[in-house]
Amino acid sequence: MKLKIFSIIIFCLILQGCNKERPESKYYQNEFTGEILSKVEFDELNMKLIPDTTKERVSLRFRFTKMTEKGDSLIQSFKY
Repeated sequence: MKLKIFSIIIFCLILQGCNKERPESKYYQNEFTGEILSKVEFDELNMKLIPDTTKERVSLRFRFTKMTEKGDSLIQSFKY
């Protein structure tokens, strides 16, 4: 009985820990160039990398890596 209750409590704690939302960063750092971009600049880069033509199928994926804190800003590193 004690083991069952203990297991349920541990399970609930694990679920609660996994549901934490990541804070949204306002800046992004390109790991290839080291350049730090604002959210608007990051969106513009995304639009530049995808061609306008619908004839081509393009698969572009951003891989978000570590998030760092500098001062009061959160900076999300990314690769593509």
